[in-house]
Amino acid sequence: MARLYDTVKTAIRDGIASGHYKTGEKIPSESQLTRALGVSAITVRRALRDLVIEGLLIGKQGLGVFVADNRCIVRSLRSDFRTTMAEEIRRAGLEPSVRLLSLSQLRGPADITEILQMRRGSTLHVAEKLILAGERPVSIERDYLPTRLAQFSADLTGDYLIPLLFRQGIALSHVDYRVEGGSASLVDAALLELSPGTPILKVVYTPMARDGVPAATGISISRADRFAYEFRVGIELKRGIGAAGAANGRRGKAASA
Repeated sequence: MARLYDTVKTAIRDGIASGHYKTGEKIPSESQLTRALGVSAITVRRALRDLVIEGLLIGKQGLGVFVADNRCIVRSLRSDFRTTMAEEIRRAGLEPSVRLLSLSQLRGPADITEILQMRRGSTLHVAEKLILAGERPVSIERDYLPTRLAQFSADLTGDYLIPLLFRQGIALSHVDYRVEGGSASLVDAALLELSPGTPILKVVYTPMARDGVPAATGISISRADRFAYEFRVGIELKRGIGAAGAANGRRGKAASA
């Protein structure tokens, strides 16, 4: 048997899916939902809390509860780097902005200095930023620069790491990415307007210089309900299985013609 607050959540979800409650629109008040659905205020309150945690609704202090704009931002991790994060947020129909959280110099954490192939405890310059889409926080970026690139650290306050390195003439050969799931820490949850433990996506990106040394590195912590990542992987046919398979495919086409 369905729990009462699950029934309330289903009713609100159905209202959003059918277009009865539109994106950005205020939903009925707690008292109105209580009367309309024949449940207690506590039941409605719990259902609304769960839907806010899920990102389907958003509460605005003193104004009420609204249907959240959860358009998905597709982050393209391809080799040409022509599309910036800001452009991809705009492509989703939202206006991007960057809010600087901190700009500091510190002893690098062990995992970061290892990525940068530096001695543990080496000094790094760190820019921490909150990325917003349509005035709602969607991602946190923490960029780490070695001291040899310290002159560019201030530019990171309103810019993205990899496009900045290109514009500054840093010769890069490729960028290494690692994408993994996780859960929001207390600090990150507060910044992203989530409950602690909510699923997030973590992406570590490391632009590599042409001499094989990491130029810098960064970590993106994103709301899992707002981001999708797409990749393009080139396939190089070599002698052996790949080439043989291609040849067999051509022979098969010829035989069926």
